[in-house]
Amino acid sequence: MNNKEYIEFTEKKLDQINASSRKPYTITKHLNGLYNLSYGLDVVAWMLEPRELWQLVNTLCILDILGGLKNDNMEA
Repeated sequence: MNNKEYIEFTEKKLDQINASSRKPYTITKHLNGLYNLSYGLDVVAWMLEPRELWQLVNTLCILDILGGLKNDNMEA
């Protein structure tokens, strides 16, 4: 895959994760072509290449499906 495809798939996965979260995950592109991943106002990962970002977001999506990401709308 090329970088554009990685980012397209990453955005689709983020939409899935954000459907069950009050604070959205977002990506920000730097001028040098690298990306940040943020959760709300907090930066989770920075200066990632598109493939690395895709891998990280896929992992988050799998954790979300398995129930490993706590829904922040619910109290413990």
